[in-house]
Amino acid sequence: MESEDQPSMSVDFLMNEKDLQTLNNALGTLERIFCVTDGKSSKHDNLGKYSSTLSDARHPNKKHSYSCSQSREHINFLAYLDSLEFVCKILLQPANAVWESFFKEKTVPTSGKMTCVLMALNQFIDSSLFAYSSCTKMSDEEKERLNKTLLRALVSAIKISFVTKEAIQKSLYSINCAISSTWIKLEDFKYLIPSIGNIGVTLYNIGHFEEAPKALELCCQATWAQIRLSYCRLSTRTEGHIIIEDLPKDTLKDIITHAFARIDKMVDTLHRCGSKVIRDIVVKSLSELLAHADTSDYHKSYSVLIKSWVKITLKDFANDQNMDSAPLLYHSLMGYPSPLPKKLIGSILEQELLTYVEMESRATMLCGNMQIRIIDILLNELYCSKEYYLDRSKVLVRKARALRSSGVQNISRCLESLSEAISLLRSILL
Repeated sequence: MESEDQPSMSVDFLMNEKDLQTLNNALGTLERIFCVTDGKSSKHDNLGKYSSTLSDARHPNKKHSYSCSQSREHINFLAYLDSLEFVCKILLQPANAVWESFFKEKTVPTSGKMTCVLMALNQFIDSSLFAYSSCTKMSDEEKERLNKTLLRALVSAIKISFVTKEAIQKSLYSINCAISSTWIKLEDFKYLIPSIGNIGVTLYNIGHFEEAPKALELCCQATWAQIRLSYCRLSTRTEGHIIIEDLPKDTLKDIITHAFARIDKMVDTLHRCGSKVIRDIVVKSLSELLAHADTSDYHKSYSVLIKSWVKITLKDFANDQNMDSAPLLYHSLMGYPSPLPKKLIGSILEQELLTYVEMESRATMLCGNMQIRIIDILLNELYCSKEYYLDRSKVLVRKARALRSSGVQNISRCLESLSEAISLLRSILL
């Protein structure tokens, strides 16, 4: 993402009151010179929040006064955007230097000095998002150049927000607008996702446990957006006798595999931060990442996430007397707006069951209880019809093992489960 023509400037710039005042004056001059809406200057506060259509551009229910048919306004706006981009490029290096000093716990410029930088970055971000969301006409070369600067500005802005504790929600919102837009490309996620994830991990490492989850959760959201876009790209078209894939299946497989690994790391760090949304993230990740996938390719990948779910459950409910209050994946998966197919949910529950079996030595009673609850769901809710007889017989064998391990008082029930399993297998062979 680095640009060869990026102007260079050290962090010392941010310590110089005269330079900062010059920057502030320049931003004001740009607003006065260039008309972006009805020939009126856009007013902003000290955090770069616009009251004009630039900030409203991302809200579909609000009407914009900017019109492509007005060529003068169009030229003015592009010139305004180019000027902001130039200023923004100058500020990227010192902004990132401030972040580096921050996580190394060195002295950083005061919040007041950084506000001017944050204002400039947000001014460029808002204008760029407006340009993409409106009918502003730009050449492919202009869009490509703007795209690179915008992505880096988004990351720098959120870094400065965390350093100064100013406009954090605005910075998070701007990235959300970008990842949910129609113009973002798969290649853009290769920069955004690790950048946001690294910010979250860095915040955790330096003890900012309240702020770290905000970046980590945003990283998860960006990952889900990447997967949705990948599935949209997974289509083929025929040109003559040649079948062309927009996104090869092997590439999609790599993207999903890496997404599961990344989400698993985010979940682990979020749990250490005390986040309350971990279970929602696990459920949404399974539902989004496996929405259109051939699950046989991703069993090992999603098993890692399920293992984390089980570990967290065992930690959270180890001393809870009411073991039946421990959550199961089934209810959350079925409650998702677009539930996965029943067969896939069954496979996920079987993996959850297997994980509790593997971890039984850590919490014997809790693991045993969870196994029986999962087995009952598989037998009573999922594997009921004839097409699932083979799956049902396997679960019945697991139930027999669980009952045998729970004591001699359950031997008769154990034998009943084995008898039913044998009967089902015979009916399949007939």
